[in-house]
Amino acid sequence: MAADVVGFSKMMGTDETATLAALSKLRHSIFEPLVASHRGEVIKRMGDGWLVEFSSALDAVNCAIAAQEKLTDHDTIKLRIGVHLGDVVHDEEGDILGDGVNIAARLESVAKPCGVAISDQVYNSLDGTMTSAFADGGEHELKNITRRIRIWNWSDTSNSDAAVPKSGEDITPVILLEPFSQGGDSEAAADLALELQSGLLNALSNRSGVRVATRTDKGDTPTYLLSGRCRVSGDRCRLHLSITVAANGETFWSTKIDDKVDDIFSFVDGVVDKVSAAIRVHVNAYAGAVYASQSDDGLSIQQLMAKAAFFMHHFDAKNVALSRQTMSTTVARAQDNPMALAMHAYAMMQTIPLAIERVEEIDVDAVLSYANKAVQHGPNVDYVFHNRSRIRLWLRRDHDGCIKDARRALAINPGFHLAEEDLALADIFGGHATQGVENLAKLVNQAAAQPSMAYRLSILAIGHAIIGDMDAAISHAQDGYERKPLVPLHALVYAVAACDTPSIVKSAEFRSMVEQHGLTIDDASRFPFDQEEDKVAIADMLRRSGLPER
Repeated sequence: MAADVVGFSKMMGTDETATLAALSKLRHSIFEPLVASHRGEVIKRMGDGWLVEFSSALDAVNCAIAAQEKLTDHDTIKLRIGVHLGDVVHDEEGDILGDGVNIAARLESVAKPCGVAISDQVYNSLDGTMTSAFADGGEHELKNITRRIRIWNWSDTSNSDAAVPKSGEDITPVILLEPFSQGGDSEAAADLALELQSGLLNALSNRSGVRVATRTDKGDTPTYLLSGRCRVSGDRCRLHLSITVAANGETFWSTKIDDKVDDIFSFVDGVVDKVSAAIRVHVNAYAGAVYASQSDDGLSIQQLMAKAAFFMHHFDAKNVALSRQTMSTTVARAQDNPMALAMHAYAMMQTIPLAIERVEEIDVDAVLSYANKAVQHGPNVDYVFHNRSRIRLWLRRDHDGCIKDARRALAINPGFHLAEEDLALADIFGGHATQGVENLAKLVNQAAAQPSMAYRLSILAIGHAIIGDMDAAISHAQDGYERKPLVPLHALVYAVAACDTPSIVKSAEFRSMVEQHGLTIDDASRFPFDQEEDKVAIADMLRRSGLPER
């Protein structure tokens, strides 16, 4: 844990004596006693900050929140705190070094005043009662850190009663589409910005679960603000888009698109397809955070689905169990709701593609029954066909059925990225890996901010391994594993891709990973391959990585 005083230099310049007195009181009466009570050890004092080591991520987070709550009404001192979970090295002088220390320090630097910023590794080690207090801040590039880090933010304002809708009250999120700013070739940028806004307005207006408004609309209080900047230079356009929470200005999603504009209509259609689908995913997941700690009994159907979506988008065993529980409550009350039926089916099977459970450990017939009912009640809903498509692939190895449903989803919503993902996976596991890799790589490049990015990277790595491109396989596998190290799928794929890299497979860290997740050669059978030779090839890679037999 790294903690630092906000605006310390300015405070010293204004009143050095009072600032030092306040800092001393903070240190001896509040901060360091809290560290001790949470079983932490102050490793270094840095004038206006601290570096603290804990043996438990939970202790570190509880200590950080307790410190900020204790300082809520402090007139002089405000802190920023960052928490990361990682290996450290103790030197001879009692200091600690390493990547884990550097990331904690960078997290502290981007934390809000009076807030706590934690890494994805810390977040995934917390239980559901703790994670609900943190808002997804998205992935960030931190100074001198080679990989992007997903950040989760805690602050008093994010947990205020005013931010939580009343239980049972159905409030459809309203996205205010603001006029885009322009740069570069002003005339071309203005034309393109208007086309983009028109396309997004039309696409979002046709989506369920959200409403879209403009500045000219009356009566709609916005939940989120969608803003953008469009810059045109020659035949290229650079587009920045972001969504912020209207109540507090917090940005929870952003993306950058930089591409040629050979055909303005094709360019706009492509951007709209990608962005509108991504917005639905992120808004639904983010909205569910406010219900995560509330009882299912007091929530409406819409709120229950938002809560379950929030859990689903963590892609780990703990949150899968929470989403199953919530969706079970939901379908009991909404037996004809196609989205509820589809989400319930997905919650029941989500552990299979994540390699948490095996197919024989779940009720496949029940999952398919819910998926079929979702299609019957929602024949014009793209999501229900996508949902049944992935269920057919992972639970039945039904590649033709997977492709058929994905194409039906695309017929309803051309450019639907989840259905495009289904087709790519059907190719990768169905004997057409080269084509599948090419199409999945496009999705990875187009939608880097997707919550499912680690999953896509791992499947992409498997595809590269099948076609023999092990350099690409290890690159994508490492990226996926580092994003979600606690999910068995990513560890398994990392073991596949590392088969010809002795420096990895012979390391203590790799062996610990294999043991932690209980990986074996038989885990090659988890993948829904249509051709036996592909499964045999993956099993051989696991054998070369030194994994044990089952």
